[in-house]
Amino acid sequence: MTKAIKSGLIVLIAFITMTSCSNEGSPKKVAEKFLTALNARKWDEAKKYSTESFGKFLDMLKSFSAQDSSQVKPVKFEIKDEKIAADGKTATVGFKTEDDPSPKTLDLTKIDGVWKVDIKLPDNTHAMDQPAAGDSTAAPAPSPADTTVHK
Repeated sequence: MTKAIKSGLIVLIAFITMTSCSNEGSPKKVAEKFLTALNARKWDEAKKYSTESFGKFLDMLKSFSAQDSSQVKPVKFEIKDEKIAADGKTATVGFKTEDDPSPKTLDLTKIDGVWKVDIKLPDNTHAMDQPAAGDSTAAPAPSPADTTVHK
């Protein structure tokens, strides 16, 4: 082979390698890896693709999950689309599952050049202790007069 052909092949191989590696870190690929790990109940693997705050939630799920996950039926999913914000710092990946075909999304954030699943959880620190605003079915808190012990 001539030097030109060898050089061309080397450049082509390098280009293909760089393209496939950069695609591995796309929001779509990260979402796929995250959902696959989550589906398999591989909490630590899913955590690799998550933000630190959502990783803490995954740790909690891991502690509550059953030791034997063989009875859990895997859910097939299909990644539909990827939308990266103009600033390049956030993205949304759309997907569907076989058991619920309605569209779902995962939000991702780019942290130190790496896409991470960034699911925001509501702050329900005391939600179990307090009735929701406007909840007429909730019993009112007892007043001090109601707590008096009668003999």
